[in-house]
Amino acid sequence: MLGVFAVDQLVSVAKAGLEYASSLGEVASQLGVTTKALQEYRYAASQAGIEQGEMDLALAQLTRRIGDAATGSKPLQEAFKKLGVSIKDSNGNVRDAGEVIPMIAEGLKSIESPAERAAILVDLFGKSGQKLAPLLEGGAAGVNNLRNAAQELGVVLSDEQIQKADETADKLSAMKQVLEARIAGAVSDNADAILALVDALVKLV
Repeated sequence: MLGVFAVDQLVSVAKAGLEYASSLGEVASQLGVTTKALQEYRYAASQAGIEQGEMDLALAQLTRRIGDAATGSKPLQEAFKKLGVSIKDSNGNVRDAGEVIPMIAEGLKSIESPAERAAILVDLFGKSGQKLAPLLEGGAAGVNNLRNAAQELGVVLSDEQIQKADETADKLSAMKQVLEARIAGAVSDNADAILALVDALVKLV
C-alpha cells in the first residue's frame, strides 16, 4: 500500500507539470497567439511586474481589436495608424497580437503626452492596457529583449514538447484512475486489518 501511495504522489507531481505544458496550446488558441509568443509574453510580463492573468487578458483584447480593425472599425484603424502599425503583413495576412505588440511599443515612443499614451493603451488592450505601460516603455527593442531572454533561459517549450506533454498528461490521467481503483481495492481487501490496527492504536493511547 505504501508503494502504491508513493507512486500516486509521484504521478500527481508529474501530472501537474504536464497539465501546465499541455494547457499552453489551448490557451494560445483562445488568445489568438502562438504558444511561443504566449510563453515569451508571460515571461516578459513577469519581469515588468505584470500578472500572468493580466497579460493573457491583454493579448485576448488586442486580438479582438486587431480583428475589429481588419473588418472595418474606423476608430481602431486610426489608433493603429497613429502608431504607425500595419495590422497586415506584406502578403495581406492579418498579423497576430504577438507580432503587433513590439510595433505598438515602438509607436508609443512618438506619443509625448502620457495621457494620450494611456488612452491608446486602453483602446487597444482594454482595461489591462495601462498596466502594460512598464512592458512597452522600452519600445520594440525592450519588448524583444525580454522575449529573447525567455528563450535563452529555456522557459519556452517547443510545439513538439507541448504536444508530447499533452499526450503524456492523457496517459497519466488514465494511470491515476487505475491507481485510485487499486488503492480502493487494497483498502477494501484489508479493511479488517486496518480497523484492528486502529483499535490497537486507540487502546495503546
